[in-house]
Amino acid sequence: MLQTLDAFLKKWMLRLKIFSLLAATWAVFFSVFTIMGLRAAFEYDDGLVFSTPAYNEAGAPPARGDAKDYWNAVNRSYKLERAKPAVWLAG
Repeated sequence: MLQTLDAFLKKWMLRLKIFSLLAATWAVFFSVFTIMGLRAAFEYDDGLVFSTPAYNEAGAPPARGDAKDYWNAVNRSYKLERAKPAVWLAG
């Protein structure tokens, strides 16, 4: 009985130590990134996906004035986009 309890407590103490280590690591990264003002960004257009066909479908962007119709056409042509192989394999 005591061996079972000892094994149970050791297992949960190990899990607590691992969780504490991960939480402390996250806290250090969060603090450093917050203090230094670092940010992360992801590029979607031609970074994560090949979106050129969607832009080609919308036509030439307007030089001036209302670009609402142009961006609606680009955003509605998402079926023409395809994921890049390297990004797809990484995910």
